[in-house]
Amino acid sequence: MGLNLAQVFLRDVDFASLPKSILPAWSRSIESDREPRRRQLLVLFRDPWIALVDSTGDLPKSLALELSKATGGEAIRVAVSSTTLTAETYRAVNGEAVDELSIPAAEPGGLMPLYSDPEMEIWDVLKKLDVPSDLRLLRVRDISARKAEKDEQASLVLLERKEPGGKVGQGTFVFEVKAPRAEGDGPPVEFSLFKADQKMLADIYVATVLPDAERVDRLLQVLEGIARRKPRPPLHHYQAVVTPDTEDETQRQEALAFLRERYRELAKTRPLAFTL
Repeated sequence: MGLNLAQVFLRDVDFASLPKSILPAWSRSIESDREPRRRQLLVLFRDPWIALVDSTGDLPKSLALELSKATGGEAIRVAVSSTTLTAETYRAVNGEAVDELSIPAAEPGGLMPLYSDPEMEIWDVLKKLDVPSDLRLLRVRDISARKAEKDEQASLVLLERKEPGGKVGQGTFVFEVKAPRAEGDGPPVEFSLFKADQKMLADIYVATVLPDAERVDRLLQVLEGIARRKPRPPLHHYQAVVTPDTEDETQRQEALAFLRERYRELAKTRPLAFTL
């Protein structure tokens, strides 16, 4: 369902303390995960950065905070929820939280949020921090690993828990990003739904939709921007499926009607790259 993941980056750490701190810290962070599945943490070394990638896409703030304290360095956690069009950034130094940001910011008085493209927001945040483009918003499937050859320096530490409550194993490898993304490529492209027989692609969103023309129009412009930055095969139809964030069916239908009304108005000004 689009990109829905968290990633942690470390820098300026005490390398001697990292190996003995990261295994117990990650083990504690996944104690509540009782899903019957294998779980992995990939620790990628690219001076001056260390990037953490979890196979479930879930890395909590508490892990970033703990590692910043244990290693005497800086930890930056970023999180993207494409489904809800939200993102977060969190920064800790020496075990102290120093900065935290939610995108979009909470609006006073119950106003509809000022939505933006969360994937591009985080992409640009990491750019400003000088995180290499090919390390941003990685998933485990984006990475290949092999054993280090003679005299070759390992660049990946793999932690693996095969089942809930199981012992965490550890190994070292050399990693490569399978399809490295350049700066101009933007975030990885992932769709919520693909129906090959219908040549249809879709993204599914849950968003607050209120009868506020200016803010609904902004939401539609965000969806248009997302649609245009996501390449797709020729002749494939792309749809943005928006579910208003309410359990009241009457409110939901009214919100959808207003959204479609504003979509029709926007479509009068130019061809749109998506349908509702």
